[in-house]
Amino acid sequence: MITLYKNIEYKLELVVLDDAGKFTPGLSITYEIRKCSDDSLFASGTMSETSSVYYVDVTFTVNAEYKIKYVTPTGYEDGFEDILVEDYNNYKADVSALALETTVAKDSTVAKDATVAKDVTVAKDATVAKEITLNTKASQSSVNAIKSDTESIITTLSTLVVDIWGYTTRTLTSFDTLVTDIALAVWSYTTRTITAGGITASEIWGYLTRTLTSGTKDAEIDAIKERTENLPNDPASESGALAKETSLTTLAQDATVAKETTLNTKASQASIDAIKTETDKIKFILGLSQENYKLFDIVYSGDLITSTTIKTYPSANDCEHDTNILATYSVIATYDSTGKLLTYKVKKE
Repeated sequence: MITLYKNIEYKLELVVLDDAGKFTPGLSITYEIRKCSDDSLFASGTMSETSSVYYVDVTFTVNAEYKIKYVTPTGYEDGFEDILVEDYNNYKADVSALALETTVAKDSTVAKDATVAKDVTVAKDATVAKEITLNTKASQSSVNAIKSDTESIITTLSTLVVDIWGYTTRTLTSFDTLVTDIALAVWSYTTRTITAGGITASEIWGYLTRTLTSGTKDAEIDAIKERTENLPNDPASESGALAKETSLTTLAQDATVAKETTLNTKASQASIDAIKTETDKIKFILGLSQENYKLFDIVYSGDLITSTTIKTYPSANDCEHDTNILATYSVIATYDSTGKLLTYKVKKE
Protein backbone atom coordinates (compact mmCIF):
# COMPACT_ATOMS: atom_id res chain seq x y z
CA MET A 1 0.00 0.00 0.00
CA ILE A 2 1.28 3.43 -0.88
CA THR A 3 0.34 6.73 0.77
CA LEU A 4 -0.82 9.76 -1.22
CA TYR A 5 -2.02 13.16 -0.05
CA LYS A 6 -5.47 14.65 -0.36
CA ASN A 7 -6.15 17.46 -2.90
CA ILE A 8 -2.87 16.92 -4.79
CA GLU A 9 -2.93 15.80 -8.43
CA TYR A 10 -1.08 12.55 -9.15
CA LYS A 11 -0.26 10.82 -12.43
CA LEU A 12 -0.91 7.06 -12.26
CA GLU A 13 1.32 5.41 -14.89
CA LEU A 14 1.44 1.89 -16.30
CA VAL A 15 3.86 0.27 -18.76
CA VAL A 16 3.39 -3.13 -20.41
CA LEU A 17 6.48 -5.07 -21.54
CA ASP A 18 6.51 -7.79 -24.20
CA ASP A 19 8.61 -10.97 -24.10
CA ALA A 20 11.64 -9.03 -25.30
CA GLY A 21 11.32 -6.48 -22.50
CA LYS A 22 10.13 -3.71 -24.81
CA PHE A 23 7.29 -1.28 -24.11
CA THR A 24 4.05 -2.39 -25.75
CA PRO A 25 2.11 0.54 -27.29
CA GLY A 26 -1.37 0.75 -28.73
CA LEU A 27 -3.24 -1.17 -26.02
CA SER A 28 -6.63 -0.19 -24.65
CA ILE A 29 -6.26 -0.23 -20.86
CA THR A 30 -9.07 0.84 -18.54
CA TYR A 31 -8.95 1.60 -14.85
CA GLU A 32 -11.36 1.59 -11.94
CA ILE A 33 -10.84 3.23 -8.51
CA ARG A 34 -13.09 2.16 -5.64
CA LYS A 35 -13.29 3.21 -1.99
CA CYS A 36 -12.48 0.20 0.22
CA SER A 37 -14.85 1.09 3.07
CA ASP A 38 -18.05 0.81 1.00
CA ASP A 39 -16.80 -0.34 -2.45
CA SER A 40 -18.19 2.88 -3.97
CA LEU A 41 -16.79 3.92 -7.34
CA PHE A 42 -14.51 6.95 -7.13
CA ALA A 43 -13.30 7.15 -10.75
CA SER A 44 -13.03 5.04 -13.88
CA GLY A 45 -12.19 5.35 -17.58
CA THR A 46 -9.62 4.60 -20.26
CA MET A 47 -5.99 5.46 -19.65
CA SER A 48 -4.19 7.83 -22.05
CA GLU A 49 -0.93 6.90 -23.77
CA THR A 50 2.25 8.83 -24.49
CA SER A 51 5.53 7.30 -25.62
CA SER A 52 4.15 3.78 -24.90
CA VAL A 53 3.39 4.79 -21.28
CA TYR A 54 -0.25 4.60 -20.15
CA TYR A 55 -1.39 7.19 -17.59
CA VAL A 56 -4.33 8.90 -15.91
CA ASP A 57 -4.36 12.10 -13.75
CA VAL A 58 -6.18 11.65 -10.44
CA THR A 59 -6.83 13.98 -7.47
CA PHE A 60 -8.18 12.36 -4.31
CA THR A 61 -10.48 14.67 -2.30
CA VAL A 62 -11.43 12.38 0.60
CA ASN A 63 -9.14 10.66 3.13
CA ALA A 64 -9.69 6.90 2.78
CA GLU A 65 -8.26 3.62 1.50
CA TYR A 66 -8.75 2.96 -2.22
CA LYS A 67 -8.17 0.00 -4.54
CA ILE A 68 -7.17 0.59 -8.17
CA LYS A 69 -7.84 -2.05 -10.80
CA TYR A 70 -6.09 -1.92 -14.17
CA VAL A 71 -7.92 -3.96 -16.87
CA THR A 72 -5.67 -5.04 -19.75
CA PRO A 73 -6.62 -6.64 -23.10
CA THR A 74 -6.90 -10.40 -23.50
CA GLY A 75 -3.52 -12.08 -23.14
CA TYR A 76 -2.34 -9.70 -20.41
CA GLU A 77 -2.85 -9.83 -16.68
CA ASP A 78 -4.96 -7.22 -14.86
CA GLY A 79 -3.22 -5.19 -12.15
CA PHE A 80 -4.31 -4.11 -8.67
CA GLU A 81 -2.97 -1.50 -6.29
CA ASP A 82 -3.95 -0.32 -2.75
CA ILE A 83 -3.67 3.39 -1.89
CA LEU A 84 -4.07 5.25 1.44
CA VAL A 85 -5.04 8.94 1.11
CA GLU A 86 -4.29 11.28 4.06
CA ASP A 87 -3.83 15.01 4.76
CA TYR A 88 -0.54 16.53 3.61
CA ASN A 89 -0.19 18.47 6.91
CA ASN A 90 0.23 15.22 8.82
CA TYR A 91 3.61 14.65 7.16
CA LYS A 92 6.92 16.42 6.72
CA ALA A 93 7.89 18.01 3.47
CA ASP A 94 9.91 14.97 2.33
CA VAL A 95 8.12 13.81 -0.83
CA SER A 96 10.56 11.15 -1.90
CA ALA A 97 8.05 8.42 -0.99
CA LEU A 98 5.56 9.76 -3.54
CA ALA A 99 7.53 8.44 -6.50
CA LEU A 100 7.16 4.69 -6.34
CA GLU A 101 7.72 2.07 -9.02
CA THR A 102 6.67 -1.59 -8.81
CA THR A 103 7.65 -4.19 -11.38
CA VAL A 104 5.83 -7.51 -11.49
CA ALA A 105 7.14 -10.33 -13.63
CA LYS A 106 4.24 -12.19 -15.20
CA ASP A 107 5.22 -15.84 -15.54
CA SER A 108 4.16 -19.21 -14.18
CA THR A 109 6.27 -18.78 -11.03
CA VAL A 110 4.93 -15.38 -10.03
CA ALA A 111 1.41 -16.39 -10.93
CA LYS A 112 1.44 -18.97 -8.14
CA ASP A 113 1.82 -16.16 -5.60
CA ALA A 114 -0.94 -13.61 -6.20
CA THR A 115 0.49 -11.01 -3.76
CA VAL A 116 3.58 -9.07 -4.89
CA ALA A 117 5.78 -6.38 -3.22
CA LYS A 118 4.23 -2.91 -2.82
CA ASP A 119 0.78 -4.51 -2.44
CA VAL A 120 0.26 -5.01 -6.16
CA THR A 121 -1.92 -8.06 -6.87
CA VAL A 122 -1.62 -9.87 -10.22
CA ALA A 123 -4.12 -12.46 -11.40
CA LYS A 124 -2.78 -15.99 -11.95
CA ASP A 125 -2.32 -16.84 -15.62
CA ALA A 126 0.33 -19.46 -16.43
CA THR A 127 -0.15 -19.43 -20.21
CA VAL A 128 1.14 -15.93 -21.02
CA ALA A 129 4.64 -14.69 -20.14
CA LYS A 130 4.46 -10.92 -19.95
CA GLU A 131 5.92 -8.29 -17.61
CA ILE A 132 3.80 -5.43 -16.28
CA THR A 133 5.44 -2.49 -14.58
CA LEU A 134 3.18 -0.29 -12.45
CA ASN A 135 4.60 3.18 -11.86
CA THR A 136 2.61 5.46 -9.55
CA LYS A 137 4.03 8.84 -8.68
CA ALA A 138 3.06 12.47 -8.04
CA SER A 139 3.19 14.84 -11.00
CA GLN A 140 6.38 16.91 -11.16
CA SER A 141 4.41 20.15 -10.87
CA SER A 142 2.87 18.99 -7.57
CA VAL A 143 6.27 17.96 -6.19
CA ASN A 144 7.78 21.32 -7.19
CA ALA A 145 4.88 23.19 -5.57
CA ILE A 146 5.32 21.27 -2.29
CA LYS A 147 9.09 21.91 -2.32
CA SER A 148 8.62 25.64 -3.02
CA ASP A 149 6.04 26.08 -0.24
CA THR A 150 8.20 24.20 2.26
CA GLU A 151 11.30 26.29 1.49
CA SER A 152 9.23 29.47 1.81
CA ILE A 153 7.95 28.42 5.25
CA ILE A 154 11.49 27.59 6.46
CA THR A 155 12.83 30.92 5.20
CA THR A 156 9.97 32.86 6.80
CA LEU A 157 10.40 31.18 10.19
CA SER A 158 14.16 31.69 10.21
CA THR A 159 13.88 35.42 9.59
CA LEU A 160 10.69 36.21 11.52
CA VAL A 161 12.35 36.77 14.92
CA VAL A 162 15.13 38.87 13.38
CA ASP A 163 12.56 41.01 11.56
CA ILE A 164 10.59 41.63 14.77
CA TRP A 165 13.56 42.74 16.88
CA GLY A 166 15.03 44.72 14.00
CA TYR A 167 11.87 46.81 13.59
CA THR A 168 13.18 50.08 15.06
CA THR A 169 9.95 52.10 15.03
CA ARG A 170 7.73 49.64 16.85
CA THR A 171 5.70 50.95 19.82
CA LEU A 172 3.57 49.52 22.62
CA THR A 173 -0.08 50.58 22.49
CA SER A 174 -1.75 48.37 25.10
CA PHE A 175 -0.81 45.30 27.25
CA ASP A 176 -2.82 46.30 30.34
CA THR A 177 -0.53 48.03 32.91
CA LEU A 178 2.74 47.27 31.12
CA VAL A 179 3.26 50.85 29.84
CA THR A 180 2.51 52.35 33.27
CA ASP A 181 4.84 49.88 34.99
CA ILE A 182 7.66 50.75 32.60
CA ALA A 183 7.12 54.50 33.12
CA LEU A 184 7.26 54.14 36.91
CA ALA A 185 10.43 52.07 36.63
CA VAL A 186 12.05 54.73 34.44
CA TRP A 187 11.19 57.70 36.71
CA SER A 188 12.37 55.86 39.84
CA TYR A 189 15.76 55.16 38.25
CA THR A 190 17.84 57.78 40.08
CA THR A 191 20.96 57.64 37.88
CA ARG A 192 19.26 58.23 34.53
CA THR A 193 20.41 61.11 32.30
CA ILE A 194 18.89 63.06 29.42
CA THR A 195 20.67 62.19 26.16
CA ALA A 196 18.42 63.75 23.53
CA GLY A 197 15.11 65.54 22.94
CA GLY A 198 13.24 68.11 25.06
CA ILE A 199 12.99 68.11 28.82
CA THR A 200 9.75 67.02 30.50
CA ALA A 201 8.09 68.03 33.78
CA SER A 202 8.83 64.58 35.20
CA GLU A 203 12.54 65.03 34.47
CA ILE A 204 12.53 68.40 36.27
CA TRP A 205 11.02 66.94 39.47
CA GLY A 206 13.36 63.97 39.39
CA TYR A 207 16.54 66.10 39.11
CA LEU A 208 17.80 65.88 42.70
CA THR A 209 20.70 68.40 42.52
CA ARG A 210 19.01 71.24 40.61
CA THR A 211 19.38 74.84 41.89
CA LEU A 212 17.50 78.12 41.30
CA THR A 213 19.49 80.57 39.17
CA SER A 214 16.89 83.15 38.13
CA GLY A 215 13.25 84.16 38.51
CA THR A 216 11.11 85.72 41.24
CA LYS A 217 12.73 83.72 44.05
CA ASP A 218 16.10 85.37 43.35
CA ALA A 219 14.43 88.78 43.65
CA GLU A 220 12.92 87.83 47.01
CA ILE A 221 16.29 86.61 48.31
CA ASP A 222 17.93 89.89 47.24
CA ALA A 223 15.17 91.83 49.08
CA ILE A 224 15.85 89.90 52.30
CA LYS A 225 19.56 90.60 51.98
CA GLU A 226 18.94 94.30 51.44
CA ARG A 227 16.79 94.54 54.59
CA THR A 228 19.13 92.62 56.85
CA GLU A 229 22.66 93.55 55.76
CA ASN A 230 22.56 96.89 57.68
CA LEU A 231 21.60 95.29 61.00
CA PRO A 232 24.34 95.45 63.71
CA ASN A 233 26.15 92.34 64.79
CA ASP A 234 24.77 92.86 68.32
CA PRO A 235 21.16 94.13 68.26
CA ALA A 236 21.53 95.32 71.89
CA SER A 237 24.57 97.51 71.15
CA GLU A 238 24.12 101.28 71.68
CA SER A 239 26.10 101.92 68.53
CA GLY A 240 23.44 100.22 66.49
CA ALA A 241 20.99 101.96 64.20
CA LEU A 242 18.00 100.85 66.22
CA ALA A 243 15.74 103.15 68.18
CA LYS A 244 16.55 103.44 71.84
CA GLU A 245 14.24 104.03 74.72
CA THR A 246 15.60 105.04 78.11
CA SER A 247 13.69 104.99 81.31
CA LEU A 248 15.10 106.48 84.56
CA THR A 249 13.52 105.78 87.91
CA THR A 250 14.81 107.46 91.00
CA LEU A 251 13.92 106.11 94.41
CA ALA A 252 14.96 107.48 97.84
CA GLN A 253 15.79 104.93 100.49
CA ASP A 254 16.99 105.81 104.09
CA ALA A 255 18.31 109.28 103.34
CA THR A 256 20.46 107.88 100.50
CA VAL A 257 19.44 108.58 96.93
CA ALA A 258 19.40 105.29 95.01
CA LYS A 259 19.36 105.61 91.30
CA GLU A 260 18.27 102.91 88.95
CA THR A 261 18.61 103.32 85.32
CA THR A 262 16.92 101.05 82.94
CA LEU A 263 18.05 101.07 79.38
CA ASN A 264 15.64 99.38 77.04
CA THR A 265 16.84 99.19 73.55
CA LYS A 266 14.84 97.20 71.00
CA ALA A 267 13.93 97.08 67.34
CA SER A 268 10.58 98.39 66.25
CA GLN A 269 7.80 95.81 65.80
CA ALA A 270 7.39 96.73 62.14
CA SER A 271 11.04 95.84 61.46
CA ILE A 272 10.66 92.51 63.25
CA ASP A 273 7.50 91.67 61.27
CA ALA A 274 9.25 92.55 58.02
CA ILE A 275 12.16 90.29 58.87
CA LYS A 276 9.80 87.41 59.74
CA THR A 277 7.95 87.81 56.46
CA GLU A 278 11.14 87.53 54.47
CA THR A 279 12.59 84.66 56.49
CA ASP A 280 9.34 82.72 56.03
CA LYS A 281 10.00 82.87 52.32
CA ILE A 282 13.18 80.91 52.93
CA LYS A 283 11.05 78.02 54.15
CA PHE A 284 9.07 78.10 50.91
CA ILE A 285 12.25 78.19 48.85
CA LEU A 286 13.58 75.16 50.73
CA GLY A 287 10.37 73.31 49.94
CA LEU A 288 10.57 74.12 46.24
CA SER A 289 14.20 72.92 46.32
CA GLN A 290 12.83 69.45 47.21
CA GLU A 291 13.47 69.70 50.93
CA ASN A 292 10.56 68.00 52.68
CA TYR A 293 8.09 68.17 49.79
CA LYS A 294 5.64 65.66 48.29
CA LEU A 295 3.62 65.29 45.06
CA PHE A 296 -0.12 64.58 45.09
CA ASP A 297 -2.85 64.06 42.45
CA ILE A 298 -0.48 63.32 39.56
CA VAL A 299 -2.22 63.37 36.15
CA TYR A 300 -0.62 61.75 33.08
CA SER A 301 -1.20 62.16 29.37
CA GLY A 302 0.35 59.01 28.00
CA ASP A 303 3.74 58.89 29.74
CA LEU A 304 3.90 62.66 30.43
CA ILE A 305 2.81 64.45 33.62
CA THR A 306 0.32 67.22 32.78
CA SER A 307 -0.61 68.37 36.30
CA THR A 308 0.11 67.67 39.96
CA THR A 309 0.01 69.26 43.43
CA ILE A 310 3.10 69.99 45.58
CA LYS A 311 3.01 70.30 49.37
CA THR A 312 6.00 71.49 51.47
CA TYR A 313 6.65 70.78 55.17
CA PRO A 314 8.91 72.14 57.94
CA SER A 315 10.37 68.71 58.79
CA ALA A 316 10.85 65.20 57.41
CA ASN A 317 8.39 63.84 59.98
CA ASP A 318 5.70 66.28 58.80
CA CYS A 319 6.42 65.28 55.20
CA GLU A 320 6.02 61.62 56.09
CA HIS A 321 2.68 62.14 57.90
CA ASP A 322 1.29 65.07 55.85
CA THR A 323 1.11 67.44 58.88
CA ASN A 324 1.96 71.13 59.46
CA ILE A 325 1.86 71.99 55.77
CA LEU A 326 3.91 75.10 54.94
CA ALA A 327 2.49 75.72 51.47
CA THR A 328 0.58 74.06 48.60
CA TYR A 329 1.35 74.62 44.91
CA SER A 330 -0.47 73.59 41.73
CA VAL A 331 1.66 72.53 38.74
CA ILE A 332 0.47 72.55 35.11
CA ALA A 333 2.58 71.49 32.10
CA THR A 334 1.81 71.40 28.37
CA TYR A 335 3.64 69.60 25.53
CA ASP A 336 3.81 69.66 21.76
CA SER A 337 2.92 66.70 19.50
CA THR A 338 6.42 65.23 19.93
CA GLY A 339 6.31 65.28 23.75
CA LYS A 340 8.55 68.32 24.21
CA LEU A 341 7.69 70.69 27.07
CA LEU A 342 5.92 73.89 25.92
CA THR A 343 4.80 75.56 29.17
CA TYR A 344 5.46 74.81 32.81
CA LYS A 345 3.60 76.74 35.54
CA VAL A 346 3.74 76.50 39.37
CA LYS A 347 1.24 78.58 41.39
CA LYS A 348 0.94 78.86 45.16
CA GLU A 349 -2.59 78.12 46.33
